[in-house]
Amino acid sequence: MNKFLLIGVFLLISLFSFSQDLSMKSIMNDVNEIISAVESQGSEVVKVEFDIVSTDVKVSYRVLSPGWYYSIGVLGDYRSEDMDVEVYKQKSDGTYEFVVSDTKVSDYAVVYVSPTESAWYKFVIKCYKFKPGYTACHYGLIVVHE
Repeated sequence: MNKFLLIGVFLLISLFSFSQDLSMKSIMNDVNEIISAVESQGSEVVKVEFDIVSTDVKVSYRVLSPGWYYSIGVLGDYRSEDMDVEVYKQKSDGTYEFVVSDTKVSDYAVVYVSPTESAWYKFVIKCYKFKPGYTACHYGLIVVHE
């Protein structure tokens, strides 16, 4: 009996999600197009991440190495109006220092980093503004080096 209740709940959730058009497919398709364009220019995608962000922030990490020029991009789906990304470099004491952030108002953000040494970098992803009627959106994070 409990199995049927659980299945029913999952079906209701999936029906509600579908009827609200909350699929991640649109952001995945958008990021796929960006990856194709980046790779056709000879650059290499080294990290891709998808998630949902609401009024909180999301954090992602990656080691960036010297000798590479990195582009860090964040793209919001149709529910976002202002996506931003902040980049921090880990110091020897384990704390992070600010490196760069995106300041324009747009549903995407792009910043650039040219490390002088190999270190962990923290990417803070924010949606400062949602389109009317929304309080969350999917995002895609793309890290590219050339």
